Amino acid sequence: AFNIPLADSLFMRPMVSDISGLATGIDSTVIDFELFNNHIYLELSINSRGPYQFLLDTGAGGVGINTRLLAELDLERLGLAEARGVGGADSTEIYRIDKIRVGENELDSLYAFAVDLGPLESKGLRRIDGILGYDLFSRFIVSINYPESLLVLYRKDIEPRHYWGDACRLGIDFRLPYLDAVINDSISGHFRLDTGSRSALDINSPFVKRHQLIDREHNRYHQVVAYGLGGGASGLVGFLPSLTIGQTRIESLFVSYSTAESGLFAGTATTGNIGGGILKGFVVTFDYNRELVYFQMGAGGKMLGRIRNMAGIILEQRGDSIAVTEVFPSGAAAGILQPDDVLLSIDDQPVTGEPLSAVNWMLINERGTVVKIEVVSEDVVDTKVVELQTLY
Repeated sequence: AFNIPLADSLFMRPMVSDISGLATGIDSTVIDFELFNNHIYLELSINSRGPYQFLLDTGAGGVGINTRLLAELDLERLGLAEARGVGGADSTEIYRIDKIRVGENELDSLYAFAVDLGPLESKGLRRIDGILGYDLFSRFIVSINYPESLLVLYRKDIEPRHYWGDACRLGIDFRLPYLDAVINDSISGHFRLDTGSRSALDINSPFVKRHQLIDREHNRYHQVVAYGLGGGASGLVGFLPSLTIGQTRIESLFVSYSTAESGLFAGTATTGNIGGGILKGFVVTFDYNRELVYFQMGAGGKMLGRIRNMAGIILEQRGDSIAVTEVFPSGAAAGILQPDDVLLSIDDQPVTGEPLSAVNWMLINERGTVVKIEVVSEDVVDTKVVELQTLY
């Protein structure tokens, strides 16, 4: 259709105030969040309605509103725009939001895109009312303390703090953050920092092919589908020897090697995504104004390369036996297995004498897969049932 009348407001620049909303004399404010499945969930209100549950997503260039909330919020419709996600691009409706309140802070004069988050909710098993990204990160210095589930918002003009950790150069492109990192000690890549991804690392299919990152022996990998806006994208999960971000080198990660032929993970402009599976080991501080990001490793960061299955447990080789050394509170085996349990078999397949890597592979499958794990627990032989969740 041509020559359709368009409202002048559609072409107005967003009114972004330099005023942070923090009280005079206060440089920062702290907000609790919930970390579930490597996703950050925040409570906020929209135009004095709520509370609503939003994902904090650096991979979102704007505010996303779940379509089921549109009638309730009664927002002013502005027109159509394009939204891009994992599965590709699609048109979406754009609405005006007067204010979003996060903790004691208000963000005003915002644009939001409508998106059906139902499919993403079903995969994440949690209610998602919307997505908050660039509009928060551009108005504050945002520090995400993953280990303590705390979000700290600083005035964007304050001087850097020494406890933020190591600084890395950050590039902001189309409202999304990127940084350079090195894989396998020799291959430089340009990665999107994506707090909205629950994966550790997703490497785009053209980069995988160019550097021959996948062995011909495909039985060493597991087929997976990453879900996000626009649908899903296929990939193969396997080991990556190392990833170096700034001064930090992480060894033996489970990553997704994309096999997608379209969508986000088929792009050639970037190497891929660094997601929550890696970021959760750090306090990560984003300073969009100065184009810097800081990494301070937490206790979980030292264990990133050791977390290698979907039961949420860390295993250890003890002679010919495989024993549980740690059970993650939010993992699939929480309340079912316990430290010092010795594994005897998985789905009737004996594990005694098997290498640690082989046993971890037995605990990787599609989410929701039920496995029977025979263990010796406090000198008693018992069979435990675990429903596999997330690849840690």
